[in-house]
Amino acid sequence: MRAPQVADLLEEVEWLAPRLAAVLRIDVEVLPPLRLDDRHTREVSNPWAPRRSQLTQLHARAAFDALLGCRASFRDDYQRRHVLAVTEADLWPGGSLRYVFGLGSGEIQTGVMSLARLALDVPANAADAAIVRERMSDPDVLERARFRALKIAAHEALHLWDLDHCPVPDDPPAGHPGQALLAAGRNVEDLDALEFAMCPEHARQWAAIRSGSGDRYTHLRP
Repeated sequence: MRAPQVADLLEEVEWLAPRLAAVLRIDVEVLPPLRLDDRHTREVSNPWAPRRSQLTQLHARAAFDALLGCRASFRDDYQRRHVLAVTEADLWPGGSLRYVFGLGSGEIQTGVMSLARLALDVPANAADAAIVRERMSDPDVLERARFRALKIAAHEALHLWDLDHCPVPDDPPAGHPGQALLAAGRNVEDLDALEFAMCPEHARQWAAIRSGSGDRYTHLRP
């Protein structure tokens, strides 16, 4: 597995942290990088790339195991806090799904999110990290990718507090301008439709969580 560009990834995490704190009104701390090895990856055919090249994907649930191992080393006052890892690798959740933008578990208060598809405009596209970094050298692409990342970070962070996806309406209104923050999304078009506002039910639940608990920390780990 190619060594990650930690400096570049850390820069994106440090951009995300204060903005995630502002969106959810929580405290966010950046943790040192965590390195994973080839045991946490798989190689798959990438039909969207030239010559159908191979794409390296990180197994999201295997990443959970590594993160849980890190949590065990936290000080006692950190044990109950929530950890969201950020990776430049494409994420595979297991099973029949080809990829996910992120995966969060309220049961273990741990999640992982990917930057791999956020600089690309083809809904199902994926690229290796070198191509993503090249695309993000364009200021307009970088800005769009960062706000997509912020939506994913906020979405997955809320899952760490056991908030589920918004129910899908049986008859969604035509021309609806956007979706609430916890609406499920399958591609960058869905992601762009997400708003930072929560639906009324999730806003009520989140307000209750914030007012009833002193444990309001989320850690971001590149």
